[in-house]
Amino acid sequence: MRTHTLFQYIFGIPVYPSKVLLALYISPISSAKEIGERSGISRGKVYQTIQFLENAGLVNRSERGIVKLNVDIVEARLIEGINELNRIADNLVILKQRAIKEEKEILQSKIKNLEKLEEKFAVEEAEGT
Repeated sequence: MRTHTLFQYIFGIPVYPSKVLLALYISPISSAKEIGERSGISRGKVYQTIQFLENAGLVNRSERGIVKLNVDIVEARLIEGINELNRIADNLVILKQRAIKEEKEILQSKIKNLEKLEEKFAVEEAEGT
């Protein structure tokens, strides 16, 4: 999974904002030009995206155009998101274990039935000779 995709999931944001957020996470105080260079997004799109992130409370922009990541907010959301992903992973492990157990029980039952059939045929064969 690409890191910006993780940001998309955790923050519930589109691709461009997640790439800009990641660029700012790497360097929390940056110009739009620097963000564009790090994220691979055109400067015009960077400005639109910064406005989006500013409206979401994730960044602040100075009068000189310097963008500052709200690190505490972003890191708190990242931790919260990672904890949620860990809970999901734990639940998936439990579900997988249950499914394996159920499948094992089904297979054991089928084996028992086959063994009974095998015994029945062996008895029938012995009686028939």
